[in-house]
Formats: sequence, C-alpha cells, structure tokens
Amino acid sequence: MSEILKELKIKSVRKDHECNACLWLDGIGSTAESIINELDLTEDEKYSIRKAEVNRWKVKKGEPAIYSVGITDGDFNAWYSIPEIHEICLKYEIYQE
Repeated sequence: MSEILKELKIKSVRKDHECNACLWLDGIGSTAESIINELDLTEDEKYSIRKAEVNRWKVKKGEPAIYSVGITDGDFNAWYSIPEIHEICLKYEIYQE
C-alpha cells in the first residue's frame, strides 16, 4: 500500500532516472510492442511507449518528469516518472492500490 505525500511536475531533470511508471508497465509486457498489443492505445500513447523503450525506460536528462514522494509499506520513497507514461498508467488503471 502506497500513500503519495507530494507530487511535483519538473520541467527538466538534471540526470537520468529510472521511470517508476515504466516499472508498472512491465506487468503488462516486457517490450513496447507487447504493451501496445495489450492496451487499446491512441497513436500518441503508442509513440510515448516506444520512445520510453528507446530511452531504456528512463527519464532522460533534460526531459520533464513527475517527481513523487510517498510512503510504501512504511518506508519513505521518492521516484520519477515520464509524464506521458504516468498518464497512460492512470488512464488504463495500471497502478494498483
């Protein structure tokens, strides 16, 4: 169980970060094409998934991100997500409680 304490939109990250939203997509498929085949995505969403795979599922230096802090199983955590991938996870209810 996770509780989000704060979420910020960052215009440009200073270094590469693992994309937390992309980790949730791994439960659907391990490649962009397997994810695309499982979900009924728009063309823009398909492009975002393919771009994330090319970037090795990371928020790249200089790109925008969503920075979240929260508590998961009693531990304090902070993570970054690609905004478009985060929106896909919300829209298709990929995040689990």
